[in-house]
Amino acid sequence: MDNGYLWLEVKPSGAETTTDDMKSTYKDLNVKGVKFIEEPKIQEWGVMQAIFADLDDNRFVLVERD
Repeated sequence: MDNGYLWLEVKPSGAETTTDDMKSTYKDLNVKGVKFIEEPKIQEWGVMQAIFADLDDNRFVLVERD
């Protein structure tokens, strides 16, 4: 990327990074203590996403399927 950052996408075998119901998934994960960096919102390119972090501050993007 132009700003010196790297973009790396990984998906461990069997992992899901998408949801059919963002509001419900967000609420469920939030109640379980998941630390969200960005609440669900529609991005300028039309996709609803939320960003959360693990204990090591690795960030993950949760995307709602169309």
